[in-house]
Amino acid sequence: MSRRINIHGNRVTRDEIIRREFDIAEGDAYNRGLVDRTERRLKQLPPVKSVKITADKGSAPDRVVLNVDIEEQQTGDLAFSGGYSTSAGIIGEVSVSEQNLLGRGLYVKASVAVGEYLRSGSLTFVEPYLMGNRLSLGLDLFYKETLTNPTQSYGSQSYGTGIKLGAPLMDGLSTEARYSIVNQSISLSPTLMDCVPPNVTTACPSAAVKQASLNGAQWVSTVGSTLAYSTVDNPKNPHEGMRAELRQDVAGLGGDVDFLRTTADARYYHDLGNDVVGMVRAQGGYMTPWGGQTLPLMSSFFGGPQLVRGFASNGFGPRDVTPGTTQDNIGGSRYWATSAELQSPIPGLPPEIALKGAVFADAGSLWGYRGAKSFPSLSQSLTVADSQRVRSSIGSGLIWDSPFGPLRVDYAYPTSKTSTDVTQRLHFGFGGF
Repeated sequence: MSRRINIHGNRVTRDEIIRREFDIAEGDAYNRGLVDRTERRLKQLPPVKSVKITADKGSAPDRVVLNVDIEEQQTGDLAFSGGYSTSAGIIGEVSVSEQNLLGRGLYVKASVAVGEYLRSGSLTFVEPYLMGNRLSLGLDLFYKETLTNPTQSYGSQSYGTGIKLGAPLMDGLSTEARYSIVNQSISLSPTLMDCVPPNVTTACPSAAVKQASLNGAQWVSTVGSTLAYSTVDNPKNPHEGMRAELRQDVAGLGGDVDFLRTTADARYYHDLGNDVVGMVRAQGGYMTPWGGQTLPLMSSFFGGPQLVRGFASNGFGPRDVTPGTTQDNIGGSRYWATSAELQSPIPGLPPEIALKGAVFADAGSLWGYRGAKSFPSLSQSLTVADSQRVRSSIGSGLIWDSPFGPLRVDYAYPTSKTSTDVTQRLHFGFGGF
């Protein structure tokens, strides 16, 4: 019988946040399997760096005392990230987050991004243990605006809110239901709206972009679910384990847009010894419109560094290559991507410097334009370059676990691309406090 549970080392985190992870209470029969499961759960909590649960003899032979020794870690982050390309210019982002607000395990994050062609902001709040149950409730607010730039002839704006409810199914397996409502629109200057290719002085935007601008703002009402599986040993700095996620969304329960979307993302980490970690990743996605609609421009998939490093945002995917146009990326409905990476301490440097090197290789593709190709109201049509050709890159990076948090600089060299793709070789980011 578990006579008492003693918790030590939690200077910030409240006792009840630790105790609620136990499947046994003081006075219950001792069960080593349940104690081991609790220890695994505690290791997944953001404020917990390490934990050890031991059993001591109690006041009687059938009684034990459980001692929980916690080592806490920082849960607040002040993060900065940025990138540069000759076509898209400079962009910077700052975010502030706390994963253990008031010592109650609450998560809150605010972020703002500003660049030559981007303005965005978001606010997120998560209660991970709703009303004393293992249910999480999340709320999101966001705004994003992109401006006309050398690789995109139009501006776009979106804002909205979302709510999500998550629940564990078993050890390592969880599910989430969510709903979001988003307003999205595309804008063009009057000069570009009146531009008709071929124009001898000015390249004109794609007819798909013009039509999206004429359509005005659209509301996208989406309901979806996520199935997630994780066995990683440390969510913040994984060395061993797997993390996989399957997301499905349906738009059309209200709003102006109807589509089905499925995406999947899986990562596997393996410790190769001597602090060398290998990681492989696979991603994929598929979209299809329904209700007799075509796929809206802003709801499509766009290829970039989130799939293959070394490419700019919206750097690859279907493009309108009609002569006299700005060859806008007009989005696709299918994608896949894979990555392989090795991280290792740099030989000859003392461990306390905490500087690692990384080498990686990425490959992927994005294709399947599902929008309209003929626009009678504009008396225009599209010539679409929609290649399934594999885009790939190789690169290296430096990762420094600095006193202010992890800093990373990556340089990726594209090894295969099409003539219409836009590359961006350098990326950097850092943060933490």
